[in-house]
Amino acid sequence: MRKAFSFMALATAMAALTWSATPATAATYQWEYAVDGGAFTVVNLPNQNNNSDSVTLLGGTLTIAINTNSNNPGTATLGELFNATTNVVNTSGATHTVQVYVSENDYIGPPGGTGMLTAFVTSVTVNKQSALNSKAASASFTASGAQSSTNANFALTNSTNNYTASGTQSGSGTTFLPDATLTSGLFPFTTPYSLTVCTTMVIGANTSATLKIDNNLTATPEPSSMAIAGLGALGLIGYGIRRRRGA
Repeated sequence: MRKAFSFMALATAMAALTWSATPATAATYQWEYAVDGGAFTVVNLPNQNNNSDSVTLLGGTLTIAINTNSNNPGTATLGELFNATTNVVNTSGATHTVQVYVSENDYIGPPGGTGMLTAFVTSVTVNKQSALNSKAASASFTASGAQSSTNANFALTNSTNNYTASGTQSGSGTTFLPDATLTSGLFPFTTPYSLTVCTTMVIGANTSATLKIDNNLTATPEPSSMAIAGLGALGLIGYGIRRRRGA
């Protein structure tokens, strides 16, 4: 009888722990870009967690490059699309507006829980491309993060407030460090969900600019989920105690 109870406790504990950490399906990782208010071009990325890609436009005078990292599918308490770095090199004689979104879906989280989305602008750099050009290098930035319970890529619901960093210089190597983070506040979400990093650059002639942003979603599980996980842990403890007593 005691052995039967022990096996039942073990089975219940394992089932509860498995239910509280349901895995996600394969994620779709994409980025898209638009120049000067034109249509967005979507590019599929081959790897689930780490990607680098670039495009050259406007007759070779504008290059957009991205470098992204992800911990998809995340965990039951934290999902993040982090280290999304966008670099734009403009060697033309005109100012251009570049929009870049990096997005991934199928993150996991506790069903019925609440989340807080925080976007950290970790570095902004503006450089002059050539000393032969008398114009100063200049660029302005708008960055934000978004989470969507629709699990669709580039779904910009629950977006953070925008943070803008800007600066102008005539030399190279100047870094404009942000002094704030972006926080969406608490909101309900379901699992799976998508995360998106949004960057807009207005980049002057003969200028290169780089913006790096971290997009973190910290989730708070609902009490019932925590209770089930706790029951599972207690069941495992009880199983271990009964094994030691029976030895």
